[in-house]
Amino acid sequence: MIRTEIRTALQAYAPKEATATNEPRYYTRGEVGSMLHVSLTTLTKWRQAGTLTPVKIGGRTLYPREAVKKALQTMRGKR
Repeated sequence: MIRTEIRTALQAYAPKEATATNEPRYYTRGEVGSMLHVSLTTLTKWRQAGTLTPVKIGGRTLYPREAVKKALQTMRGKR
């Protein structure tokens, strides 16, 4: 009885997507390096080459979600 209700509740549950909010999501250099499996030096070279464009917020270098997604798609296409 309880299992059935739990199963029904889990099936009806729809998690909120991160993009549902209007606030843009930014990643730190370390997070982007981990996601793309590259070093911070490589990120700096990509910034200088214009491959991956960060933004400066409060003195921090942050990468917008869309820029990281685009870089991931570009990297997958080169393999």
